[in-house]
Amino acid sequence: MRRTWRIARMLAVQDLQLSYRRSTLGPFWLTISSAVQIATIGVVFSTIFKSDIAIYVPYLATSLLVFTFITSFLNESNTSFIQAEGMIRQMHFAPSMYIGRTLIRNVLGFAHNLVILPIAFLVLGTPWSIGMLMAIPGFLLVLVNLWWLGHLFALISLRFRDFPPIFGSIITVAFYATPVMWFSDQVPGGESNLLVSLNPLFHLLSIVRSPLLGEMASETSWVVSAMMATIGSAAAVVLYQRYQHKIAFWV
Repeated sequence: MRRTWRIARMLAVQDLQLSYRRSTLGPFWLTISSAVQIATIGVVFSTIFKSDIAIYVPYLATSLLVFTFITSFLNESNTSFIQAEGMIRQMHFAPSMYIGRTLIRNVLGFAHNLVILPIAFLVLGTPWSIGMLMAIPGFLLVLVNLWWLGHLFALISLRFRDFPPIFGSIITVAFYATPVMWFSDQVPGGESNLLVSLNPLFHLLSIVRSPLLGEMASETSWVVSAMMATIGSAAAVVLYQRYQHKIAFWV
């Protein structure tokens, strides 16, 4: 297992280096792009929603960064096995190595983008509190969920090649159906509204976003996220015990 993670980390770093080869700022170009996007949307939508920009922009920044991290990984996990066809046919690595490679690459990208938050908080006067540290267990719980979801989607996409574009369309719809640019209390019933309460992305987003904003994520979001992690991980183990040997044939 240690060797698997070491190789996954090495390949993830190599992927980033190749993506930004000969670039002066490297992955920070993505950070700059995200900052410009957040600033533009923040000014426009805070005006549309008639919200205090000092409240809306930190909310938007946190929402976009976490949501983009989650969905980017899920989108890329769909092709984790497909893009590694040559390695799978020639080398004997555990399937988790390819998912780990995708996850580490996205975590590194997320870490680069995180520099936006303290800058936005300082400029807009967002208060800091010890409660922000609760974002750490929230993020770890998100990673557990992404781990089993990545394995599931990678296997489904390998067997059914039409799944990645279908999933991409679903994520586009999910972006607008999830409280990322809008507040959950803007819909009737708030978090009790079915549009919010039945949205797993909302719960994963909430357990990281709320602590960073100095708030407490709802108990429901923690319970739902924990249940998803437990049941999903068990289901992924059963699925791979049955189909793992077919991966080399499906690529």
